[in-house]
Amino acid sequence: MRLLSFSIENFRSITTAKKIELSQISTFIGKNNEWKSNILNALNIAMKILKNKISRSSLRYWYSSRSWWYFDRIMYDWERDFPVNIKGSRKKIKNTEFRLEFEFTEEESKEFNAYIWKTLNGILEFKIVCQEDGNILFEIIKTGTGTKAWNVEKTKNKILEYIMWKINFVYIPAVRTEQQAIETIENLIARELSLLENHEEYKEALKIINNIQNTALNKISQSVENSLKNFISDIKEVDMFVQENRRRYDFRRWVDILINDGTKTSISYKWDWIKSLVALSILKDHNVWEWVSIIAIEEPESHLHPWAIHSLRNVIYSLTNDNKNQELISTHNPIFANKDNVKSNIIVNNWKAVPAKSIAEIREILWVQVSDDLTWARYVLIVEWLTDKIGLEFLLMYFWSDKLKELILKKMFVIQALKWAGKLSYKLDLLMAEICKYFVALDNDSAWKNAIKQAVDTQRLRLSDYILFDIWSKKESEFEDMINYNIYKDQIFEKYWINVEHDDFIKSKTKFSKTILSLFKWKNFDEKMEDDIKSIVANSIKGHENKAINKQDKKIFEKLLEWIENMIK
Repeated sequence: MRLLSFSIENFRSITTAKKIELSQISTFIGKNNEWKSNILNALNIAMKILKNKISRSSLRYWYSSRSWWYFDRIMYDWERDFPVNIKGSRKKIKNTEFRLEFEFTEEESKEFNAYIWKTLNGILEFKIVCQEDGNILFEIIKTGTGTKAWNVEKTKNKILEYIMWKINFVYIPAVRTEQQAIETIENLIARELSLLENHEEYKEALKIINNIQNTALNKISQSVENSLKNFISDIKEVDMFVQENRRRYDFRRWVDILINDGTKTSISYKWDWIKSLVALSILKDHNVWEWVSIIAIEEPESHLHPWAIHSLRNVIYSLTNDNKNQELISTHNPIFANKDNVKSNIIVNNWKAVPAKSIAEIREILWVQVSDDLTWARYVLIVEWLTDKIGLEFLLMYFWSDKLKELILKKMFVIQALKWAGKLSYKLDLLMAEICKYFVALDNDSAWKNAIKQAVDTQRLRLSDYILFDIWSKKESEFEDMINYNIYKDQIFEKYWINVEHDDFIKSKTKFSKTILSLFKWKNFDEKMEDDIKSIVANSIKGHENKAINKQDKKIFEKLLEWIENMIK
C-alpha cells in the first residue's frame, strides 16, 4: 500500500494544493520560507486525525496519558492552522480540507475485500474536513453507486482499522523538543516489541508477573485498608491492581539506548541528528513487520554536521530498497534531491507544488551554481587525467548505443578529470550539491586507493560507484596500461626516437608512467613530456577503437561500460 496523492485546502500558508502526486520517494524542494514544510505538517495532522478516529482498544499499541496529551496537541487547531489572510474575509465556508488517496496492491485489495466485505478496485480516497467550531468530518470518497454504504459509521471505522493496521506513519519534524525526539524512537521500538504479545511464552510470562504483582499489591491494599478504617468507618475495601493494557505498554516503553562513541551515553544526551539516525535505522531494519511505513522527514539537513549529511542521505534512501516504505522529504539542500527520478522532486514555489521537469529546474530553484560543462549534466564520470578523459570518450562513443551516445553529445553525460587524488572527496561533495550522479574510474595506485577509501569511509562513495584500472600482471597500473601499444608505438618513435616495442616496456611490472620514465632515462624527462606521451596514447585510440584495448584487459572496460549503463538506467 502507498499514498498515491494528497490534497490540501486552507491550511496555514496553503490556500489550495490539489492532488500532489507522490512517488516511492517524494522530495519537496524549495527556497527558505516557502511552504514545503506545511505540506508535511498537513499530512501529519491528517494521519493523526485518521488514527484518532479509531478507538484506543483497536490500536496495536496503547498510549499513555502523556502520549495522548501530545497526540491531541498536534491535532488540528483552527486558530493556529486556518490561513490568517482569509480568516477575516467574507468567505462563508471557513474549513480546512485534506484528501488522501491510497493505492492497494492486488493482494491487499483481496485482503481488504475479505475483511470489509466490500469490493475495492485498488484505490481508496479519504476526505477530512476541519471546521471552525472544532468539529472534524470524515468521509470516504468513492465513485459510482454505494457511496452511502461505505460511509456508515461502523463500516468507516472498520476501513480505518484496516488502513491503520497496514500503515505505520512516522513524522520527523525539523525543530522538535527533547520529548518529541525521544518519543519518535520510543514509538518505533514499542511497535516492534508489540509483536511479542502474540507469542505464547510471552503471554505466560505476563501471567506469572501478574500473579507476583497481585500478591504484593494485595498485601499493600490490606495494610492501607486497615489504616483507613481507623479514620473512616465507611471504608469497606481497598483494592490495588496494575491495568493489563498499562502493563503491556510499560514493557514496550522506557527502553533506553546507550551509544558508545568513546563514552557510553544515553541517547537522551546525544545530538538531534544522532536521534534521527537511530529512528531511521530502526525503520530500515523493520522488514520483518507486516505493515508498511510512510515516513515524512522535514528538512533532514537541520542540526547536521556537514560530514553527517552523506550518512543520513544514504540511510534515508536505503529505507525504500525493499519497496515497502514510502518517504516524503522537505528540503532546501540539493544533496537530498532525487537524481534517479526527476519527477519525484516536487518544486514548491509561488504557492504551487508541481513535479520537476529537469535537473536544471531543481538547480535553479535551489540557486545551485554549476560550472559551464555541467550546465546540462546529470551523469559524471570522474577520471584522473585529461588524457584518460579523451581516450574514454573515443571508446564510449564507439561502443555505446545510439541512445547513450546522445547523452554525451547533449552534454548530459560528462567526463571530468581530477589530476590529484586529494581532491576526490571535495569533488564528490560538489557533484552531490550540483545534483549529479557520478561514477569513478581511476588508476590502481596507492594514492588513489587511499582517496577512494576515504570517500567510502565518509559515505561519499559506495562500493558500486567506482572501478580501478587494475591490470592483473602489475602491482600498480593506469588507464594507458590497458591500451594496445601497437596503435601508438610508431608515433612515439617518430617524435622521441624511443622504441616501446621492447621487453623493458612490454613485460614491465610497473605502471605506465614509471615504465616510460625508465625508457626516457637518457632524456630530460619531465611532467610536460609525460602529458604529451599520454596524449599520444589517448588520441591514437580514435580510428582504432575495436583493437585499442589489450585482449586480457577487456573485462575491465566491459565492467566499466556495464556499471555506467546501470547508473544511467
